[in-house]
Amino acid sequence: MCVAFLAMLLCVGCHNRAEGSVAQRGLLTLQSRSLDAEIPLAGDWEIYWRQLLTPADLHRAPAPPPDGYLHLPGAWNDLRISGQRVGNKGFATLRLRVDAGPEKRELGIRLFHIASAYRLWIDGRLTAANGVVGRDVRSEVLALNDRVVRFQSNGRPTELVLQISNFRAPFGGARMPILFGSAATIEQGFLGAAMLEYFLCGGMFIMGIYNVARFLFSPEERASFFFGTLCLLWMLFTLTTIGNTEWLDAYFPGRFAEVLNRVEWLVVYLMVLAGYGLLWSLYPKHFPTIGLRVIAAIIGVFSIIAVFAPYPMLTYTTPLSIPGIGVFVVYTLVCQTIATIQSENRSAAILILGGVLSLDIAAINDILFDMQVIATGQIMLYGMSIFAVFQLVYLSSKTARGYREVAHLSQELDHKNAALQTKIAETEQLSRQIVTVSEVERCRISQDLHDGICQQLTAIRLHFSVLKKQMPWSGTAKQEIDHMSSLLNSAVNSAYDMSIGLWPATEGAGKLTEAISELCERTRRVGQITVGFHADAPQCPHQSADQCQQIHRIAQEALTNAIKHSKASNIEVSLSCAPDESIRLTVEDDGVGRRVSSPQRGAGLGMKIMAHRAKIIGGTTTVSDREGGGTSVLCIVPCAHNPADGSCPHQKQKGMSHV
Repeated sequence: MCVAFLAMLLCVGCHNRAEGSVAQRGLLTLQSRSLDAEIPLAGDWEIYWRQLLTPADLHRAPAPPPDGYLHLPGAWNDLRISGQRVGNKGFATLRLRVDAGPEKRELGIRLFHIASAYRLWIDGRLTAANGVVGRDVRSEVLALNDRVVRFQSNGRPTELVLQISNFRAPFGGARMPILFGSAATIEQGFLGAAMLEYFLCGGMFIMGIYNVARFLFSPEERASFFFGTLCLLWMLFTLTTIGNTEWLDAYFPGRFAEVLNRVEWLVVYLMVLAGYGLLWSLYPKHFPTIGLRVIAAIIGVFSIIAVFAPYPMLTYTTPLSIPGIGVFVVYTLVCQTIATIQSENRSAAILILGGVLSLDIAAINDILFDMQVIATGQIMLYGMSIFAVFQLVYLSSKTARGYREVAHLSQELDHKNAALQTKIAETEQLSRQIVTVSEVERCRISQDLHDGICQQLTAIRLHFSVLKKQMPWSGTAKQEIDHMSSLLNSAVNSAYDMSIGLWPATEGAGKLTEAISELCERTRRVGQITVGFHADAPQCPHQSADQCQQIHRIAQEALTNAIKHSKASNIEVSLSCAPDESIRLTVEDDGVGRRVSSPQRGAGLGMKIMAHRAKIIGGTTTVSDREGGGTSVLCIVPCAHNPADGSCPHQKQKGMSHV
């Protein structure tokens, strides 16, 4: 599929290009061909080696004979003149006659990068120049521009005279085809190719920025980083090889092209490193880290040469790197094939293999083209585009799979949260049932005390009173009898107080104030301290029976703790219905405070019980030390049922009663 896609892109890039006739001994006949297609001026061009001739020089008598014929597109490196190989460096004049028929019409020629510098005459007129053609490296000015030339045909064969010099590039001559056709066709082909290349550059830029940004937000996504970097590098490489740089040459004559060429090779080396890094991040077992380090070291050496070495040195180093890149391409293809065979996620691996295969096919084609083995032209742009599409599909599928997994985990989490909420509700219900059972058991014990021990102790006290009156007691015996009578009265009162304390505070809403008031009274009698009670909501109808019971128990526990631990002489208890529709119970004492009474124990069992009781009725309990000394217990419980108007009506009864 990737090969078919590559072929389709090649057809798009060459949609209007047709193979023309081949020039023979400097003459190309196109009388039978339509000029509405781009025709390569391929074949034998006359070559005048180490001569820079103008059309006037060629037409003088006697006319200079050509030194031979150079087949274009191609390089003159292997051309032999007088039995000697000319090599890549030198200068020459090329000439071709094109017979397009007797029709007079506007024609066009498109020239790609031709060696280092050139000048073109059409029918004796200088129509195009790229850089400065020189006889040595010092007089030559390098330029890298594509050209489209329009001219008017006069119905006779068109004479093309092309001066070329090359002292910098690895290959001399014209390795890319010179295209010939109608002016409209040539310009349309130029604009179409430029639009396609810029479109692909824009796509590479968007994919590069997206993936690099994705890595910045998720550093574990190393594949996104290498893929984004590769896209941005390829965009930069494409921009260095397309378009027209004349306006830059005007500001940096002869220098910008050299810098651009250095950047081009630097980007090529970095793309090799980024490509291996991408495959290494996807399949670390099949692309070892040591390979990444070796490639990084080699690329580092060539990058330093590309940036800092004298420019003529690039003529020798860049051809050396091309076979190495070819070996790297084959190596990555083999490793990726093995990774695909052994991968658990076969579909994703096939996608990656398809992209690598298309990229490697294009890379091998360009390498063979650069080495003058084939003359197909450069197709790396299309191969990289296919690779990017396949890689983007893979990353998109990976992202979609991650979203599906997150959605699945979210659903599982929702189910577990629902189950947890059910368990919490069951636990709270069980806690309420335990409290209810506790209250029932308290009631039973209270009733047993009242009907059993309390009645028996009362009966004993009555009998003892009768016995005390009937017997004549005197002296020490009378004192002992009086003491026993006092102890018996205290035991009876304590038993009744215990029975009352165990009995639930209320049997319904609206009884909480009376219950806490009685609790304060009993506390005063038992503890023999001052207990003040202030009620601001004596008859609040929005207190449930369960709330009243638990608030009463919290008050009971707070008073017990104040008597046992605080060494207080005064306790203040207040009960109110606040504007925020909550019941507030406050118990404050003037004792020593928590830090002194229990510095090592922290929160005791009583405090935990108070907090638990408040929690099961939806409230909170806060225990803190007062600034002036002592302890403050604050319990806040929301009203059981809020009224429709948002208020909690109650009869306000302000005042302080000391019992």
